[in-house]
Amino acid sequence: MNSEGSTPSTKDSTEKSNPLSITEMTRRVFIKRMALAGAGVLLPGGAAAWSTQIEPNWIEIKRVALSIRGLHPAFENWTLAQVSDLHIGGWMTRERLQNVVDLVNGLRPDLIAITGDFVTRAPQGHSAVLTQVLSTFQARRDVFGVLGNHDHWTHAGTIKKTLKKSGVQELDNSFHTIRKDGGTVHLCGVDDAWAGAADVSRVLQKLPKKGAAILLAHEPDFADDYAKAGRFDVQLSGHTHGGQIRVPGVGPLILPSYGEKYHTGRYRIQSTPSARGLTLYVNRGVGMVWPYVRFHCRPEITLFTLRAL
Repeated sequence: MNSEGSTPSTKDSTEKSNPLSITEMTRRVFIKRMALAGAGVLLPGGAAAWSTQIEPNWIEIKRVALSIRGLHPAFENWTLAQVSDLHIGGWMTRERLQNVVDLVNGLRPDLIAITGDFVTRAPQGHSAVLTQVLSTFQARRDVFGVLGNHDHWTHAGTIKKTLKKSGVQELDNSFHTIRKDGGTVHLCGVDDAWAGAADVSRVLQKLPKKGAAILLAHEPDFADDYAKAGRFDVQLSGHTHGGQIRVPGVGPLILPSYGEKYHTGRYRIQSTPSARGLTLYVNRGVGMVWPYVRFHCRPEITLFTLRAL
């Protein structure tokens, strides 16, 4: 998620393929501004304490059955825990991050996936803490990660070194194949798309044609493009924080670029009627960017249970 308000120079293909009319855009802006004004009245009262002290620390463990066509029986009921948008520094202290790791470890997942934005800024000042805390993740098999836009906007090289020291396998436009009893599952990942570092073609060039394929990609709105490849079964993303502030009946007040079309939870993307569909899941993250509030938008750890379809 972007706390600085900057935008890329070009719009992504999702926006081009589904443009909003001027009337629709005006209506959305009006509704959100009115809701934001309402939130401004509410938050100084009891909601202020709730949204700054209680809800940001009230992590939801969301359990999701993930059906994958052709999943090998060897991986039936495997679990994958997704964590996103740690944003160490600022609000996310070492103690809070360790609590996140402890909650994940308590789920005893087979796999762990971290979908970007490990930091907000100044990774050099937080790399030691990240290394120490991330190294305590415990998966039965492997821990994977991809970088997000904030990681690139600060110092991607430092984050990459930190992940390596922590035992987190970075999927930098690459994949890792897990084999069991004659079956395979491919954990794939692209580097950050907003930063111009994603190269899904590199993944597809060597990715075997058989075996379930799960893609980690920080920004969710590129799912339309990834679905066209027809090879990925699932995409796991973060980036949006669910908006951090959500008004009932309106939804998120502010969303980052490349997280406006798909911003929370599960989506099914079918590029063409005959194409292989892609399941997208957008995690609300555990950290925050300024303003450090969450309102009707609890932080989230997702535990997926793999099922054959």
